[in-house]
Amino acid sequence: MGTPVQVRFQPTELAPIDNWIAQQPVPQPSRPEAIRRLLTEALQSHQPVRTTDQKIASAKRQIADNPAKGDPSPAKGMATLRRGLAETKLRSLKGLRRGQRKTTEGD
Repeated sequence: MGTPVQVRFQPTELAPIDNWIAQQPVPQPSRPEAIRRLLTEALQSHQPVRTTDQKIASAKRQIADNPAKGDPSPAKGMATLRRGLAETKLRSLKGLRRGQRKTTEGD
């Protein structure tokens, strides 16, 4: 017999789980079973779950590691491209973090 764990989900957190369930073959798993399966898959993956703050720090490191401008060599061009992608990702993550704060404050 397992240990019961009660978890409360917001509708925005539950919707992706319900969508995943809908894509499963019949008989579809219940929500608890779906959560168990998804958690098992996540824990078996080789990539650790990172927080938004950790992702922001990583994007900032990528920006710092890639110069803004330089000579027109292919390596410098790729570095500039990586920097631009990291800057775009950083803006997106900061927006996500602001959205998470608003959601948390509304709870």
